[in-house]
Amino acid sequence: MDKPKCEKLLEKLLQEESLSTLYKTIKLSQNFTVSCFDCSQHDDESPYGKARAYFAAPHLQDTESESKPRIVVCSNRVESSQDIKSVLVHEMIHAYDHCVSRKDLTKCEELACSEVRAAREGECRDNFNNGFGELCSLFGVNPLNNSFNDGSLGEVCEWFKKRCIKEHAVRSTSIVFPIDGPNCVKSVFERCYRDFEPIKGVTSFSRKSKKGSDSDLQQK
Repeated sequence: MDKPKCEKLLEKLLQEESLSTLYKTIKLSQNFTVSCFDCSQHDDESPYGKARAYFAAPHLQDTESESKPRIVVCSNRVESSQDIKSVLVHEMIHAYDHCVSRKDLTKCEELACSEVRAAREGECRDNFNNGFGELCSLFGVNPLNNSFNDGSLGEVCEWFKKRCIKEHAVRSTSIVFPIDGPNCVKSVFERCYRDFEPIKGVTSFSRKSKKGSDSDLQQK
């Protein structure tokens, strides 16, 4: 999509209650920006590759030229409002980990942890494994609550959800740490999978508009 359309959709999404609250929580700790940009100039060898969005900050190893933290949505690589929302939630988790929790994302395990959390709330939130998440919901197993206390079906749903998260986290971490990335994800996975700060979230970032609200965010 073109940049003006991306900016318009981005502005609308940032007015949604959960996204707005998370955005303001991060900004209270450190000023940062969110914007759309045509990323066609980024070659395949850059740290961003063909990512649909990225988080950049001054002291991260691959973003030394950045003057302040920012999230960039690549307008030429998203096609819908849902695309933007998915990548925005993902990158906001990174922004929170960097700006509020002060995690050092230049370290393999801390980046891996952030990637696990970001994938859980973004790409693998409620429609993981090519629609299997929607099937879990259809049978009354809610993949949004991350608890899966529903017997054998719940265990299957959680297994697929975790697989989705691991695949995304390993892929992302390995861009920066091609040798150690998979092991870093493995070592932190269970702890970070259950780390919901600042999101207690059951439905905060669901594709469907349910009961997400400011109460889904822990007060700092």
